[in-house]
Amino acid sequence: MKKITSILSLLLLFIAVACNDYKSTYGFNPFVQLSASTVNIAEADGVAKISVQYVGPKTSQDLTVNITVTQSSGPTTGVTFPSQTLVIPAGSFSVPANIIIVDDVLKNPDRIFTVTLVSTSNPNIPITTPQTTRAVATIKVAEDDCQYAEGDYVKIGKGKELYGASCYPAGCVNTYAITITKVSANNFQITNFYDDGVTVDFSIDPNSLAITIPSQTKTGSSATYRIVGSTGTGTVNKVVTCNKQLVFYTDVDGTINGNVYQF
Repeated sequence: MKKITSILSLLLLFIAVACNDYKSTYGFNPFVQLSASTVNIAEADGVAKISVQYVGPKTSQDLTVNITVTQSSGPTTGVTFPSQTLVIPAGSFSVPANIIIVDDVLKNPDRIFTVTLVSTSNPNIPITTPQTTRAVATIKVAEDDCQYAEGDYVKIGKGKELYGASCYPAGCVNTYAITITKVSANNFQITNFYDDGVTVDFSIDPNSLAITIPSQTKTGSSATYRIVGSTGTGTVNKVVTCNKQLVFYTDVDGTINGNVYQF
């Protein structure tokens, strides 16, 4: 045990000497810092990138850095925090402390995080050195979703239909007209689905914005369509302008099979 203690003491002495040599050469002692004092991203970016940096001579020993990460605003669901005990490997100069965000479709307050350096495993590289000017960072994840409102989906619109490598109408443009009406809370109907005068029922989950199309048989002007509800699902796609786009995935037993409809 005394031998191990002696070896550790020698290593720390060696590091201390190296630090002093570094200071005599560069004018300051080695230190650690955060890569930025502020980080701003949109939720859709998915990752708030920040790292803990070591500034000093290359070392032969790992450097452990303890941090804290706190959240003061926004939902905590869909967030993956970094470890609060990070290791900068020997010979390296940084370690990531990224915060990962799940990009959902729901309107929430902005998320705000604070990353703080606390301590290191090397007493010769303390957080309190004058060089550590970035010991705290504020990370803001801006909300980029839109508030769900039933009225956004009650409209007259235009759509297109994709099936295999083909598309309808010609040119694969949104040209055939549809009308969406509200039947009851979160339940809707589309008229002229398939551009054949068909009325199709669907619902939108206000929490996930997932679309459900129940099994139903509909008769149009040219055919009868059996819509298979087990695969009749869809999504409400988020776009930068917060416009709404409905995408339906349905298997239809009639003149149409396995199509995707966008409105």
